[in-house]
Amino acid sequence: MAAAKRVLILAATTGYQTRMFAEAATRLGLEAVLGTDRCRHMDDPWRDHSRAVRFENPASLRELLREAREAPFEAVLGLGDRPAWLAAVAAARLKLRGNPPEAAEAAGNKYLARQRFQDAGLPVPCYRRLPLDADPRREARAVPYPCVLKPL
Repeated sequence: MAAAKRVLILAATTGYQTRMFAEAATRLGLEAVLGTDRCRHMDDPWRDHSRAVRFENPASLRELLREAREAPFEAVLGLGDRPAWLAAVAAARLKLRGNPPEAAEAAGNKYLARQRFQDAGLPVPCYRRLPLDADPRREARAVPYPCVLKPL
């Protein structure tokens, strides 16, 4: 009997959302492989065969690509903001359909997203990027109100 096709699900937690995706994959006859950053090392205490992944670490990408050479993935999903970039890069490297890595990066960075929207000719609210050590009182006098201050 042929091995089940595999789907890699990258998620920061193993909450209900992740379980729902894994259960849907199983109903479709797919093997759901979970990659999560909940622990640095997995002894599989939850018995879900999870892979320990660091979403911002290139070594995690290399490990996932190495595993995919031995047992290919049919799809890579990123559930949430933090795993989205790694899922996009992994899918692109594996030549699978997915979000472009540049789009995933912009989706997780409001400043970059607004730049991309503006470059595409879309309307965006007034925005500025300030250094963390800027004097907030001085900077507040230079921006129109109302305004929102968001750390990146």
